[in-house]
Amino acid sequence: MFGFISAREQLVKERQKNAAMQAQIAKANSDIEYLAMMADIEMEQEEDEQEVQDHGEEE
Repeated sequence: MFGFISAREQLVKERQKNAAMQAQIAKANSDIEYLAMMADIEMEQEEDEQEVQDHGEEE
C-alpha cells in the first residue's frame, strides 16, 4: 500500500545496481585499452598503493 521495501530487498537491488555499474566500468576500461592498443599509445599504469608506500620509505 505504501510501497514499503524491506532492508533485504533494498540491499539486493543495490547489489544488482552495483554489479551492473562495475560491469559498465570494466567494459569502459576494456574499450579504452583497446583504443589505446589500436592507436599504438602506451597507457600509464597506476602503481599499487603498497608500492608507493614502499618507495617512499626507501628515500
